[in-house]
Order: sequence, then structure tokens, then C-alpha cells
Amino acid sequence: MTPRGKTAAPRARAAEGCPAPALPPGPDRYLYPGMVCVCAERCVITTILATCVAVCLWDPRSGIGGANHYLLPHDTGLVSAEGTARFGTAAFEQLVEKLAEAGASRRRLRAKVFGGMRGRGALSGDLGLRNADLAFRLLKEQRIPVDAHDTGGDRSRKLYFHTGDGLALVSYF
Repeated sequence: MTPRGKTAAPRARAAEGCPAPALPPGPDRYLYPGMVCVCAERCVITTILATCVAVCLWDPRSGIGGANHYLLPHDTGLVSAEGTARFGTAAFEQLVEKLAEAGASRRRLRAKVFGGMRGRGALSGDLGLRNADLAFRLLKEQRIPVDAHDTGGDRSRKLYFHTGDGLALVSYF
């Protein structure tokens, strides 16, 4: 693993627990903040993360996988946002539900978690940590094993997640 902060240019690396250095070809999907994406066919989901978190889930047998990208751990109640994937609890529920609808087995799901950078400034302070903590808590509650994670730190990430086999690459900037 390359230590963070040692190079000026972003470098892609396999996330811990991922065997290959490059992604296999497949259709690309960009995952915007507050969205959930599930692919029944092999695809590569790409997103940019700072304090936000992406939970990537896949069923190794069926090759069905997906990811969410949430901004806040819980609905703040300040706006009418019930069920929106901008919040971790709703994003997680939607991801698991959509995977099951696509044919993935809940008991075979595997997980990888990314993002949750340390915030810069008084308003974002521990937001990344709270986002990441929520992901790990929800996965534990659902008994979904976490094969790899890359959370925290001081740098944003670009994530490439291959839904068919769970391969994930991260570049930092």
C-alpha cells in the first residue's frame, strides 16, 4: 500500500482485500451524491467521495452488485426528505432492497466501504467519521461481512467499483 500524502499526483491502488490492480472492462455508471445504483449485469460504478460515504455491496455468486453515496448519516428533520438516499439509513435500505429485487441473495452479500474523510471546518468536523460509523453499524446489524474499507483520512477519493466481482480501486486527490 502506498502511504497517504507521499505523492502529489493521484494514484490508483487496489483497496485492501482486492486482488487485482486494474478493473476489467464493463459499462460505466457514475454515482451522484444522494443516489443508489444497482447493476444486474457487470458494470463499473464510479463516484467521488470526501466526507460522504459509499457502501458497495455485491453477491459473488450472481454477480449482481451496487453502491450508494450518502451525504449525511441521518435525516436532520429540517427538510422533508423522508426516504431520500442523501441520508445513510435510507440509502442503505434502498441499496439492499434494490439488490434483492435484481436477484441478489441477502445472505450472500459482501461489502466494501469507502469515504468518510475528516471534515475541514467547524460545520463538517466529524461528519465523515459519523457517516462511516453508520455504514459499519448497519452492515453489522444486517450481518453483511465487510471485506475491505478505506475510510477517514484527510484526502478525497475517487472510487471505481466493479459490481460483478467486488473489485474496487481508489485514487486520492
